[in-house]
Amino acid sequence: MDFATELQARVVRANDALRRFIAPQPFQNTPLVEAMHYGALLGGKRLRPFLVYATGNNVRYQRRHAGRPAAAVECIHAYSLIHDDLPAMDDDDLRRGQPTCHIKFGEANAILAGDALQTLAFSILSDAPMVEVSDRDRLAMVSELAMASGVAGMCGGQALDLEAEGRQVNLEQLERIHRHKTGGINTCRRSTGGIERRGAGAESPADSGQIRRKHRSGVPGSG
Repeated sequence: MDFATELQARVVRANDALRRFIAPQPFQNTPLVEAMHYGALLGGKRLRPFLVYATGNNVRYQRRHAGRPAAAVECIHAYSLIHDDLPAMDDDDLRRGQPTCHIKFGEANAILAGDALQTLAFSILSDAPMVEVSDRDRLAMVSELAMASGVAGMCGGQALDLEAEGRQVNLEQLERIHRHKTGGINTCRRSTGGIERRGAGAESPADSGQIRRKHRSGVPGSG
């Protein structure tokens, strides 16, 4: 299977997983849950879940088990885009050629949908059946995703991005912004795929402590 075909297959698989995890949520057919569906399924190449699957392939765990961490990472990504588009952030009206979530559902529902997708990500990792994954490794996945999406990762990068608005930044500053805004989640999507395989007895592909130390370097206010 060539890369384009493999990527498209992962898009379908990731979208199905997102629908499956959002469907059981309460308050169906309300603006909140409709905004969750809209924000999570509004196009996108699904590169993040693709890399979770790819990492799993490299360490040879069964693909059916990759859907949970892949969906969790994509929920975090979707929530971040919903919030990034808000007037207080990037103030965008369009994303991927479609109205942004707050334009379609209002700012309040967009904020709540982003919050709900963020918490859903951690619910998926902590509650979804993953019989080959130990409680210790579930906790490691939750910890990695929290670190990558919080102040030491994505949120910190967004804060740096906001601080840089209207100012000329050098290459080092730009790299620092992107390292935190996107690099943390990129690292997390690889490590979550590998950590899940650890539950089947494989050697750990990443050391959580090393990843955390790397995320902490260069957070806002650290220099």
